[in-house]
Amino acid sequence: YNNISYNNVFNFSTGMNIRDSTTYNNTISYNRMFNNSNNINLLLNTNNNKIFNNTIYDYDAFGIHIASGSYNNKLYLNWINSNEGDGIFIEDSNYTSIYKNSIFNNDDDGIYIENSNNTLIYDNTISGVDNGIYLKDSILNNLTKNSIYFNEDGIVLLHSSFNNLSFETIFNNTDEGLVIWGSWNNTVWNSTIVNNDRGLHILNESGGEDSYNNWIYWNVFANNTNNGIDEGANNTYSRYSEVMIPSGLTGNYWDDYTGFDTNLDGRGDTLLPYVISPNGVDWYPLMHWNFSGFIDSDGDGLLDNTEVSGYANPFNYEPTDPFNPDSDFDGLNDGEEVTGNNNTAYNYEPTNPNNLDTDGDGLNDTAEISGILNQYAPGTPTNPSNDDSDGDGLNDTAECLGTGNLYNNLPTNPNALDTDGDGLNDTAECIGTGNQYNNLPTNPNALDTDDDGLNDTAECTGTGNLYNNTYLPTNPNALDTDGDGLNDWEEVSGNNNTIYNNEPTNPNEPDTDGDNSDDLEEIAAGTDPNDPNSFPGAGIDAMIIIIILIIIIVGGSSAAVLIFIIIKRKRSGGG
Repeated sequence: YNNISYNNVFNFSTGMNIRDSTTYNNTISYNRMFNNSNNINLLLNTNNNKIFNNTIYDYDAFGIHIASGSYNNKLYLNWINSNEGDGIFIEDSNYTSIYKNSIFNNDDDGIYIENSNNTLIYDNTISGVDNGIYLKDSILNNLTKNSIYFNEDGIVLLHSSFNNLSFETIFNNTDEGLVIWGSWNNTVWNSTIVNNDRGLHILNESGGEDSYNNWIYWNVFANNTNNGIDEGANNTYSRYSEVMIPSGLTGNYWDDYTGFDTNLDGRGDTLLPYVISPNGVDWYPLMHWNFSGFIDSDGDGLLDNTEVSGYANPFNYEPTDPFNPDSDFDGLNDGEEVTGNNNTAYNYEPTNPNNLDTDGDGLNDTAEISGILNQYAPGTPTNPSNDDSDGDGLNDTAECLGTGNLYNNLPTNPNALDTDGDGLNDTAECIGTGNQYNNLPTNPNALDTDDDGLNDTAECTGTGNLYNNTYLPTNPNALDTDGDGLNDWEEVSGNNNTIYNNEPTNPNEPDTDGDNSDDLEEIAAGTDPNDPNSFPGAGIDAMIIIIILIIIIVGGSSAAVLIFIIIKRKRSGGG
């Protein structure tokens, strides 16, 4: 739970190194890192970290490196430029999310993934590198909406299978747009691959794995020197769809296909099949670059075939309704949810297009992103993917509406662990678990609930009680815990006890020294509230003894006895 932000880190072997399973849920953001050999390094089961909005340039090895069983890390909105190594290097780590990063002018790869699965690589811009995205020995990864251009190769899959590539834009690469090498059962669809030397190259590894059973459909291949080479086996270049226009089996657009569409259904009918030499064939080539199969019936920003397939939905790839722009009726259209484009306050994280309330906190996704139901700070968003945005133990509904506040039912800040800044988090105050005096709630919106001069933490925990260093709690809901007429701050500070060096008195005992005179009574009389032998009236008895001694000396013992009897009668109420 460390926050490493706003640092300038330069001229080191490793700029930041976070390792082992005891380090997790860290935030690394807004750092400027340059002239380091390596920059950000996460190793050995370092999980659930967020790395965003960092500027990384002029390094020797890699920009961001995640390795050795580190899971569920998120890398986004980083700018990585002018380096000798990989921009982002992930190895032996699963469930990494890499999105909206800008990676330019590196000598090695933009994003390199090795022996890592279930990675989401989304909406990154990669240019001027060796390979834009390189997957090696990795499965079940999802690549979508990346822009990859002016590199040597666009995307390379080596010994990598069951990966999904969709809506990629791959252009102006000097060698190959997409390489599938010794890999099988990958799906490539709805992507644009143009202006490369070779658009697609499927090849077998010499003496190793073959490339087979890959699916390539609904893509555009145009203005490449060679649109495609398929040296593999049993690769499929079409798919059936009822929502596509044309419906049925539909292939890819190849700009060098020279056949005709005799029945005007949008697919070529002559010179079939289109050959992706030597082993690939497309029996259903499309006639137009912007063919009408790429339609969005409900106008939600997602093509119909994308919705039906669910490939663009990061929530288990569940399909959405292609004829309803807002499948879950939460006020956000499906495109806004799966891209997170409206969730600007929380780093563009996607929400579930099939769930009205993604995080289950009682506020629907629109309410959280817009902040419309945040009664503490109207218009301030909360996190739609986290039921407790500030991690204080109260969910966002309880804070935004005040239903979790048992003190006075007023809203608290859903984006602040401790609304009033008194040192007790909102849950501790709202339900009283932080009150060690009597477990009753305190005011989460007031630093000092009872306005006695001691804040709630000082009272609830006793840290403000300086009397004999006992640190016993006082009542945070009562101005004067012991009812002696001095408020709690006056007692623990000794502020009113000026005659006796401002020594504190006991805020939990009305008579600190046990001499039957309350503390306020003693302070008012000028006696010591911490000394049982100093109390109001103690000086009178001493004076009587002195007078008797003088009388004995002057008038004899008989007179002294007589005066003593008179005084005794007066005290006993005699005549």
